[in-house]
Amino acid sequence: MSNQIINLKDGETLTWAVYENGSGILSLVLFAETISNARPVAAVFDILPDNVLPALDDLDMIDMWQGVNYDVADIHRFLRDEAARPVAYTQVPRTGEVETIMEIERMGYAARKAFNIADE
Repeated sequence: MSNQIINLKDGETLTWAVYENGSGILSLVLFAETISNARPVAAVFDILPDNVLPALDDLDMIDMWQGVNYDVADIHRFLRDEAARPVAYTQVPRTGEVETIMEIERMGYAARKAFNIADE
């Protein structure tokens, strides 16, 4: 258990992105996002597909999860060196309403399993 807590500033919303590498390894990165900016605040690297949806359903309890990395330098390094474009994510567009984007055509087996999407 971690003693870290994500503190959102005024106007920020907690959003997420799921990345899948070529070996089917998933990572979940959480961002504090406004309409014009997103800053990484936490990540779970190498998350199992079966744990993705329960994690997304329980974001308000992230401080109770095991394996959460709050080191912003580590997260930036991951985003710069290892992450490609996310296969699924939430964002805050100009309307201010959070929307979820699923790039199903880019998802491999692990991401499809994580989001319960049948292979076509």
